[in-house]
Amino acid sequence: MTTQRHIAVQVRPAAPAVLGYVAVRMVGLVALWGAGGYSWPAFWGSLTEQYDADWLLAVASSGYDDGRDAPSNLAFFPLYPALVRGVGAVVGIPAGGLVVSWGAGLACAVALYAIGRRMGNPSMGTAMAVLWGVLPHAVTQSMAYTETVFTALAAWTLFALLGRQWILAGALTALAGLARPTAAALIAVTGTAMIVQLVRTRGRDWRAWIAGLMAPLGMLGYIVWVSARTGGLDGYLAIQAGWGSSFDAGRYTARTFLVLLDGDAPLQYLMVSAVIVASVTLAAISASERVRWELQLYGLLVIILALGVAGYYQSKARLLMPAFTLLIPVATWVSRMRPTTRFLVLSVLTLISAWYGTYLLIHAPYSP
Repeated sequence: MTTQRHIAVQVRPAAPAVLGYVAVRMVGLVALWGAGGYSWPAFWGSLTEQYDADWLLAVASSGYDDGRDAPSNLAFFPLYPALVRGVGAVVGIPAGGLVVSWGAGLACAVALYAIGRRMGNPSMGTAMAVLWGVLPHAVTQSMAYTETVFTALAAWTLFALLGRQWILAGALTALAGLARPTAAALIAVTGTAMIVQLVRTRGRDWRAWIAGLMAPLGMLGYIVWVSARTGGLDGYLAIQAGWGSSFDAGRYTARTFLVLLDGDAPLQYLMVSAVIVASVTLAAISASERVRWELQLYGLLVIILALGVAGYYQSKARLLMPAFTLLIPVATWVSRMRPTTRFLVLSVLTLISAWYGTYLLIHAPYSP
């Protein structure tokens, strides 16, 4: 079998997952275009010129600053800007940002299908890809943001770990460490899986050793580089402090959540609170249903990182989006529905996601 044919045989079964993901994201984009008055400049600006997208594309076009002024663009990890710079050399930086984000979204849809298939339930993998595309903050998957790049790398890493493909898992974890600080969760999972494997083999699996050594290199490398650039060992922490961000073990999140229960709050905050409750609930359900421990641990650690950081309550739901493993119980339930019922459920979720996405980018008072 030729290489091209082999690849086609592997990818072709994922077509329903990819097509489903593309369909739901297209509905969201059409809704955003219509809500913006069918104006191409407004539509384009919503995806490439707002919030983190503006910062990320500026890094891609002009590079990093010296970190002396706050906030500094050193807070943004380098993989996404580097990919945008490469693609942007051909199509331009703004378009390059969307090409990278959208391409990574497709790669993520394939990975989610592949995880379901590796777990013995391809239909669940397809449902998970579509559900990931209709999350409340899924509109950011279509923006010049890092969410799709990191989540695709995380999904393929977990796929490799489930198949004990140690070197591939270590390499992908190292690469993810250059994408977002959320990679700390992935590093912990890969490291734990490596330890489990070494215990099983009494330390004789050299591939697991290499995976464990490779996993933290990307994230540690960038943090060391930032420290050298800023002239302080705590350089990256200082950069984060300049954005008003620090790890307080969830005190800020809990305090804000409780305050919202006592009074009126913007829809954006209420939706974030609902997503937090749903995430914690799904983590508990995953444990009760005995989902593979690698997937459970990853989801739990993403929750801890997202909720444990002080500040930016309105962004907590977006920070939880890479925790796609939490969708496994829902995806399993959806995959068992009758086709008509499944279509209706996913259609309703798609319309809600599209409506809320337009609200976030056009009417919401805070960045998503």
